[in-house]
Amino acid sequence: MFFRDVQHTSLGPKSLIAGALTVSFIASTDILIGGLIGASWWDNPYRVTGNGLRAGLLVACLGIYLLRIYATLFVFFQRILMWREAVIVANIMPWCFLYVAYYGGRHGDPVGLVEAAGLALYAFGSYLNTAGEWVRHRWKKDPAHAGQLYTGGLFSRVRHVNYTGDIILFSGIALVAHEYALLLIPLGMAVLFIVVLAPLKELYLKRKYGRQFENYAARSKMLIPMVV
Repeated sequence: MFFRDVQHTSLGPKSLIAGALTVSFIASTDILIGGLIGASWWDNPYRVTGNGLRAGLLVACLGIYLLRIYATLFVFFQRILMWREAVIVANIMPWCFLYVAYYGGRHGDPVGLVEAAGLALYAFGSYLNTAGEWVRHRWKKDPAHAGQLYTGGLFSRVRHVNYTGDIILFSGIALVAHEYALLLIPLGMAVLFIVVLAPLKELYLKRKYGRQFENYAARSKMLIPMVV
């Protein structure tokens, strides 16, 4: 079981995820714009020379996402993080960065409306994720809210708005990359969230909050308002 009602710093598992994503970001940046690692033998066959502005935008999107992961892991994330959960994330998410860099960086097409729409989706998804987590974090820090389930703000209509944010922002990254095959990443995330992670988390929340969570689930949706 991934979700346990135990408060723990979990610095080891968190550092594994942060380290894996940091290495992946450095490699992705080198693939897109070069110069970080140098003329190392391993990345020469994968370095791409597409549109420079697109490459810069992709580096910025991945870098901002990495900073958000740092905040999530070391500020917002308070429950224990199991090693098996960390190993799974550390072996999946870094590949998303590398795929975005390699397949997106190849395109030499000018940056236009598709990329602008992608940046808008990326910004909206990032807002949903980070703003929701920040407000909930501050709410939970208030001793008066001890033992209560947060159901306000962005979480008032969607129970897992942070998952929704990830799906939207990676859809935006796929558009910025001008590589529609990369939409398989947010699609895969959506399936994982709906079929595995959200149900597991809701079992945990039901055990922890009981009727309070049941009433909340009855008036809200899992990922998308009025849909699912």
